[in-house]
Amino acid sequence: APDVTAFTAAPKVGSAKSSYSIGDVLTLTATVDKAVTKGSKFTAVLDVTDSSATASDPTITFTAAADGTTLTHEHTITAGENITALKIGSFKQGTTTVDSQYTTSGLLNTTLPSSANFASGIVIDGIAPTTRPTAVTYNPTSKTITISAGTSNYTFANIAANSSDDMKGYFDWTKLAW
Repeated sequence: APDVTAFTAAPKVGSAKSSYSIGDVLTLTATVDKAVTKGSKFTAVLDVTDSSATASDPTITFTAAADGTTLTHEHTITAGENITALKIGSFKQGTTTVDSQYTTSGLLNTTLPSSANFASGIVIDGIAPTTRPTAVTYNPTSKTITISAGTSNYTFANIAANSSDDMKGYFDWTKLAW
């Protein structure tokens, strides 16, 4: 029977980044040490929550798209998921995992691979920003609108508290009404 040797994650579209937010899709891959047949499956609990999260850890299904040693699952980040290091919490043997010898004994065991459980620190940020504007000013000379926000108790993802970063890239301008 096959044994899981590693879990990896990559964005479905675009380049890898260290933090993913609501709507981002990750392709999660489980690598096994023996070939499995197309359609083989097993379930796992994806650990996407810490004490600040409002979601629950989802049970996901890894499926082999072809005969071989990889099974995949596409996970869309949902509101409330929040963790500093994405990982598989646990997984089940799954009687529908069929190895290349056509035995339906499932996975060899359910021990998480040592240091191969999404080895890189992948941050999931499914908590909407709660920064509240504290002031708005307009400079007619430079034609600039400045929105100030207190950040001591609130945060924007990827922006440090008390930062003076340009915020334009963080706004959904389709939501701004004049």
